[in-house]
Amino acid sequence: MDAEKLVVALDLPETFANYDSAVQKTIIQYLNQLSANEQIAYKIAKDHLGSSFHILRSNGFQDWKKKQQTSG
Repeated sequence: MDAEKLVVALDLPETFANYDSAVQKTIIQYLNQLSANEQIAYKIAKDHLGSSFHILRSNGFQDWKKKQQTSG
């Protein structure tokens, strides 16, 4: 199954295709759980930062990842 089809509401980061399938799945899980306000912030960051935007280094992703590790 194509990982990109799992994301409905948001555009994927430009570097998405460079990641292995496990990282892609994690990015999709992160994007799918964003609230409406977080989605807006993601779109703005991606738009304003352009190619320098790195989702895996973003504060939101890092915070979410830490919560996932402590709860699971």
